[in-house]
Amino acid sequence: MVQPSFETSADVERLVDFLADKQQASYAEMTNLTGRKVDGRDRYVLTSARKMLERSGIFFAVDRGVGLVRATNGQVATLSTTHPIDRIRRTTRAAQKRQVHVNIQDLTAEDRLAFDIGRSVLAAIKQNISRRTRSLLAKEIERNDGGAVSISSVLSLPRHRRHNDEPRD
Repeated sequence: MVQPSFETSADVERLVDFLADKQQASYAEMTNLTGRKVDGRDRYVLTSARKMLERSGIFFAVDRGVGLVRATNGQVATLSTTHPIDRIRRTTRAAQKRQVHVNIQDLTAEDRLAFDIGRSVLAAIKQNISRRTRSLLAKEIERNDGGAVSISSVLSLPRHRRHNDEPRD
């Protein structure tokens, strides 16, 4: 059996060297450099190069259909917050859609406990990444003059219900 190699490929290293001092690069340039279709079947080469550059503090944003452009500070902020939140939202939604297909009665007590814990964690994640929670966080951060606040302090804030959301007798 052949052991996996974790060495960086020559094509990835070529892309890292090429992109390190560039402000922008087209997919055509990168494809010519490596001989690989970096915007197609071999996009993993570009993904690996971008990850290596990010470890050095060099970030690129995608210019759809064209190539990469050096990310501004605002784009780096978006890449480090909004993008992961959106990915988490999609993953959580897909997981919750799968949950309805689980026959809880057929689970062992141990599996049922693990399922209930996992379901609760997903529900907590969904609540904490909601737009409503982010709005509450924004208001609380503004009250603290831009200082950081803990999510637990925001979630413990009293919730105001709309008139038609009030519980019925």
